[in-house]
Amino acid sequence: MAAAPPSSVVIDSGETFRLRNDHPSETLTVKLGKRSYTIEPSRSALVPFELIRIWWGDPRSRPNVMVKFSDSLESGYVNTREGEIQRLGVAYGSYVADVVSLNDPEWPINDPQYGRVPKRTPWPVTVTTETGVEIVPACFDLTGEAVYATVKDDSRDLNDQVQYREHLEARIDKLSEELRRAVGNDEADEAGVDVPAGR
Repeated sequence: MAAAPPSSVVIDSGETFRLRNDHPSETLTVKLGKRSYTIEPSRSALVPFELIRIWWGDPRSRPNVMVKFSDSLESGYVNTREGEIQRLGVAYGSYVADVVSLNDPEWPINDPQYGRVPKRTPWPVTVTTETGVEIVPACFDLTGEAVYATVKDDSRDLNDQVQYREHLEARIDKLSEELRRAVGNDEADEAGVDVPAGR
């Protein structure tokens, strides 16, 4: 599938995403709450958005601004891009505050604090939506250009509302098609879902 421009991709935190382990030889194991996800090299698994946000950074984050969002799961604010990178620096134990240093496998030359202790960096992964569109998490966006659309529930900008409605309608169409295939006939066509008014 052709990659859509990042700003046109709406990310809903209630959806699942496909996470591929891009490490050539090691198995990825990550936890979210009490659930553990294990992914073999070059294999993928469906994971909740929160797992991606915690370990690889919120792809909706924007430089120098906290953005309000509202989606199918929750409402709130997306951290700034700088805040996400600092949070990831703490999570990986490197305490760096920029994305290039976060991904650098080596400590600064002659660093007296860490010496020869191996540096932890974000695990190499690829994230895609259920429809196959690649999403670049904050930790891998070295240029700062992969900024994804964030739905603003109370926005006065009609484009945001129209975009979210289109996103919901596409999701409903996809789920209806999956239901139709699972049932094995056209009964799913009769099950209608209304998009909430004002969205």
